[in-house]
Amino acid sequence: MPVQRPYNPNARRMAEMIQADWAKIGVQAKIVTYEWGEYLKRAKDGEQPDGDDGLDPAIMAIRITSSPRCSAAMPAQQGSNYSKWCYKPFEDLIQPARATDDHNKRN
Repeated sequence: MPVQRPYNPNARRMAEMIQADWAKIGVQAKIVTYEWGEYLKRAKDGEQPDGDDGLDPAIMAIRITSSPRCSAAMPAQQGSNYSKWCYKPFEDLIQPARATDDHNKRN
């Protein structure tokens, strides 16, 4: 990520740390960096299978999952769901959790 953030001033180093952690469990990862505009274009075109940030799991789920209209006829095209992942049974479970702040109902 060529764009620095206050919470992540050295994205390359962060990627190397994640790569090292994944290697410990047998996952080999290649670090690839693009100019910011190119990165966004590729991500929106579906080339990036995963990636996001956020502290609240609900926010993460909202950003990377499909829209409430998820179906085979209307694949997810909303928010940061660049992978266009869509699975109706999951949506049926996550939608009620999105609608409440009650911790017990969100779990």
